[in-house]
Amino acid sequence: MRTPEDLLRLYKKGIYTEGEVATVFITSAGSEWLPEQFIPILPPEILKYIDDHVISPPQFVEAIEFYHGSTAPQRLNWFNGAWNLHRYLYCNAD
Repeated sequence: MRTPEDLLRLYKKGIYTEGEVATVFITSAGSEWLPEQFIPILPPEILKYIDDHVISPPQFVEAIEFYHGSTAPQRLNWFNGAWNLHRYLYCNAD
């Protein structure tokens, strides 16, 4: 799979939109990447987009409105990723 750096390179080339990249980061935080692997390298606009979506994550996976054709595992990964990022961004008292 691609790395966070690879994904950001494609975003900077205009291949992916801000929302697409943020969605991949949120979903990946629920399945393959730890937040500390990518949060420090995110551009401010991507971090803001993520922050806006994880400040108050849904309580149930069924509450997620996702794109057409998404699978149950993708929705579950997004849900878990949103909560992982919420804990990382808001529950760390560093």
